[in-house]
Amino acid sequence: MSSLRVIIVRKILSVFAVFIVLALFGKIDFSDRGYDSFFGQVRSYEIYEAGQPVELHTNVVNRADENIEDVKARMLIYDTGDVTGGTAFDVDHGDSYGRFLVWETGNVPPGEYLARITVSNDHFRKVRHRYITII
Repeated sequence: MSSLRVIIVRKILSVFAVFIVLALFGKIDFSDRGYDSFFGQVRSYEIYEAGQPVELHTNVVNRADENIEDVKARMLIYDTGDVTGGTAFDVDHGDSYGRFLVWETGNVPPGEYLARITVSNDHFRKVRHRYITII
C-alpha cells in the first residue's frame, strides 16, 4: 500500500474510533427524539377463552421535545370490524401513559383474530398488530 493510502486509512479509522468512544460515553444520542419513538409496548395474553374480554395494555412514552396532546389509542379487529378505544389523553415531555383497550368477545366464535392497535393524534400515527386466539 502506498503511504498516502495508509495515511487516509489511519485518518478514517481514527475518526471512526472517536465516533465510537463518544457514542459509548453518551456524548452522541442515537435515540429517536421525534414522534416515531413514542409507542412503547403492547402487552396482552395471546389466548383467551370465548366470552372472556380481551385486554391489551398500550404504553405511550413521550421522548419528543414537547408535550403530545390529544393522543388516542384504538384497537380494530379486522375480521369482526369491532373497534374499541377511549377518550383522548395528553402525555407530557419525558412522561409515559398506559391505556387498556378492551374487546368484548361475547358472541365471537373461536379462532385467530388479527388486531390493529393504533396510537395517534393530528400529527402522527403509529400502528402495531397482534394476533389474538379465542378458544
